Amino acid sequence: MAASKPLQFRLIFFMSIGLCQLDANGNYDG
Repeated sequence: MAASKPLQFRLIFFMSIGLCQLDANGNYDG
């Protein structure tokens, strides 16, 4: 379980970045 925690944390981190970029690209479309 100790190895599953960091993995989940990294997944959330990547998802957060992806969502942020997607939102910026979708909202700031010129």
